[in-house]
Amino acid sequence: AEYHKASAKGLDPALAVIPTPELGAVARALGGGGATVRTVDELRAALGDYVRAPHPTVIDVRITRDVLSVPYRRIQYGEDV
Repeated sequence: AEYHKASAKGLDPALAVIPTPELGAVARALGGGGATVRTVDELRAALGDYVRAPHPTVIDVRITRDVLSVPYRRIQYGEDV
């Protein structure tokens, strides 16, 4: 949200980006299940792995910044959508 708030106010949105480690890999390193996913197919695969062998699992879902919800577009950008 901070990324888009900065952009809506004409500020550099890159300043709101905080790098994070791949939390799926961190979970695996600690002995749990884990996956970092960027697509719906990767998410389905990670969920399938969990369903087949349920155990503590982290699924780190990396989503695009390009899609904004309708309420957010109305509030931050004044769009009538």
